Amino acid sequence: MSLRRGLTILIAGTALAACVGVVIVALVFAGHALLKPWLGASGATAVIIAVVALLIAAGALIAQWTLRSRPAPATAVPATALVDRALVFVRDRPVVSMAGAVALGALAIANPIFIARLTRAFMERRHAGPDD
Repeated sequence: MSLRRGLTILIAGTALAACVGVVIVALVFAGHALLKPWLGASGATAVIIAVVALLIAAGALIAQWTLRSRPAPATAVPATALVDRALVFVRDRPVVSMAGAVALGALAIANPIFIARLTRAFMERRHAGPDD
């Protein structure tokens, strides 16, 4: 798996999460407007909060059930390159990877010179000979 494909998957996951968030907010407003005439503003808000809490709990249970740590297949080749290990980490821990990508993006926006120096140091070390 190439770095470009990994980044594409990360971007697609982030876009999907943003779309799901917009849909949830729209459904909350629509549900509140639907329930307000019968239950009043406070009652409609309480029902919507309860429904959202139940959906979040169900989503957490489903995520926990599907993202259980699975044993590595016996035919798996150990990853030796840094990029291979990073892609294995992204595949095994997608939520942590997305949080790290957001943090790295915030760091890049706040301090682009640090990111440039870090990238240059990484690339120079990579091209250094075995005696260096």
